[in-house]
Amino acid sequence: MKTFIVFISILIASTICNSQSFGWLDSIKADKFGLGVVHYNPEITQVLNDIRKEPGVGSVNRVLRTKLNLNSNDYFLIEFSPGPSDDPSFTIYKEIKHDSLLNTGSIGCNQIYLPGNGYIYTIRRNDDMFSRRQKFVVTHDKLLEIKQSYYYVGIKTITIEDVDLFADINLMIPLAFLPQNTQVEIVLNKGDKYLIKTPFGLVGWIKVKATNKTPFKDLTFHGD
Repeated sequence: MKTFIVFISILIASTICNSQSFGWLDSIKADKFGLGVVHYNPEITQVLNDIRKEPGVGSVNRVLRTKLNLNSNDYFLIEFSPGPSDDPSFTIYKEIKHDSLLNTGSIGCNQIYLPGNGYIYTIRRNDDMFSRRQKFVVTHDKLLEIKQSYYYVGIKTITIEDVDLFADINLMIPLAFLPQNTQVEIVLNKGDKYLIKTPFGLVGWIKVKATNKTPFKDLTFHGD
């Protein structure tokens, strides 16, 4: 029953994502290497591309000025930094009185989506095990993540060593043994636990450390 509920949740999440596709947004590279990309609503956005040098970081780009909420009078500046060692991040500044800026917070990510519906959506690949999709909101001038129960992974890969899966996230109930070179799909993530779908269609949990060497060919840490 628990497995059924998890997959119903995935189906619902997939449907919601499809209905809120951001393909209509304009896009701009935040740096010449494409380490950071901003997807924005052109109706409420002014592109700035105000690049300056910052000691220890390199070029920092104040990419654009936009509204996070189409129906609000508040404007925000979106600034990109590549970080000292390919650690890209975006900082969200709120415009306040007397031409001052308020730093609401920063997000470590490679892509940021600003549709103007009051939320910020991101994809982070650097310094992570997979392309992590997150959702944020600025509340009371603070940037906050809207926490998900699980993160979607969606990687189809093979095992590069023998793997044991468990029916529960606490890894107490053995579910399946997968020999090396088994085709699997890594479905969900929660902390250091990953939900794996077997060729037969069973789904079970495994613990994986954030390193460059894991039991799965295409699940590796991308960063320092």
